[in-house]
Amino acid sequence: MPEENRSGALYAQPSIVYLNMQETLLRMRDVYGGNKTLREAGTKYLPMFLEEEDKEYRARIKILTIPNYLKEAIGGYVGRIFAKPTTPGDDFDDDMKAWWEDLDRVGSKADVFFRNVVTAGIRDGICWVLVDMPRSTATNLREEREQNIRPYCRRYDALDVLFVEADEMGRIIDFRVRESRYQTVDYVQREVKIVRRYTPGKCEIYNESTGEVQEFPLSFPAERGVPVVPYIAASDVGTGYYVESPMLDLADLSIRLWNSQAEQDNCLHIARCPILFARGWRPTTENQNIVVTSMHAYCADTPEASLQWVEHSGSALNTGKDDIETLKREIQAVGLKPLLSTGGSARTATEVESDEARATSPLRNMADNAQDMIENVLKYMAIWSGKEDGPSIALNSNFELAAYDANAITTLISMKGEGLVTKQTILKEAQRRGLISDDVDIVRELEAANAEDHAESHGEDEE
Repeated sequence: MPEENRSGALYAQPSIVYLNMQETLLRMRDVYGGNKTLREAGTKYLPMFLEEEDKEYRARIKILTIPNYLKEAIGGYVGRIFAKPTTPGDDFDDDMKAWWEDLDRVGSKADVFFRNVVTAGIRDGICWVLVDMPRSTATNLREEREQNIRPYCRRYDALDVLFVEADEMGRIIDFRVRESRYQTVDYVQREVKIVRRYTPGKCEIYNESTGEVQEFPLSFPAERGVPVVPYIAASDVGTGYYVESPMLDLADLSIRLWNSQAEQDNCLHIARCPILFARGWRPTTENQNIVVTSMHAYCADTPEASLQWVEHSGSALNTGKDDIETLKREIQAVGLKPLLSTGGSARTATEVESDEARATSPLRNMADNAQDMIENVLKYMAIWSGKEDGPSIALNSNFELAAYDANAITTLISMKGEGLVTKQTILKEAQRRGLISDDVDIVRELEAANAEDHAESHGEDEE
């Protein structure tokens, strides 16, 4: 074994780029996971009040909920990028057609696999697809087919990729990822963490539990580097593939909403419980307390004695409610940004309808990068099977909401916040721009939305 392989623990050491990205990646995962992961994070995103007991904090955070705007927005973008099934080109051969139906050798169709790649890429800023091929013991083509020996794909999220290095030509020459395997020993399942290191012509697997390093040859042409393809949704890529998620602002706003909603819930809890103020009244015995119930009556010897309820004025509640509504409008506006043109000057509706104007939107760039990523993956699969180049595909994306329309919807949302337009106007304009299906009855939708708002406010009053 070569000298460099004797210290396999070095493979598990993350790069500086990974460490710089880790905090942001974890934050994106927590927000994307919704209420469950935000609760599990505890004081990481929601500090405890001064002198608040842990039991009280756990009870408070247990019932705290906000909508998952981040997951909803990313799902909307991916839905537009893959509006219809991806169309394989005429240059797909029979092998590639079969692989397309089971891209990862565990039953995932290509459309499903690549949707997951793009979803993770938009959330984290980058996602990786490794094109690999099992080692073959077959002696002929029939045995290879029976053993399903053929190229396949594996997805690695940004948090899984510890180290990436490329040469001056842009070829990946060092790629390290961490994986978890589950082994059953004596009826007990145990997790085993391994680190895979791919270099041109070689794969090494380091077992973090035993310290063992195994080395295997790769039959992929070494001059082409490691067969791994990044999907990059971020607009800027730094040294060592350092990226930031294009959804980072929306995630940070969601954390602000998480805190504001927690404060509002706490204020409501306090405001709904008035304080009983007793004046001129003293208990007749040391252990006598006031019991608030219809089954008790109290008397006092002094004429100035009284019992009064002291209630919250409610002005702070309105301030908190306004802050939450403002945050929701900001989140909605930020969620529309990937649909907006990045051009510096204002455009007319006619200009935005043109392909040239649409091509400048971040979402369109994400779609173009997705198509390039898919074709590069297919190219590596073809090279694994001895071919020179891979086939082409066509993404059937949907960019009905052009920049002009997105700006208009953002403006309408702001106008609604100022009380200048009604909800019905916003729904009609959204339907006219294709955001809402023509089959939706605006009047019924508005009635349903108002009923939901009434039910939520009624539920809050009862608590």
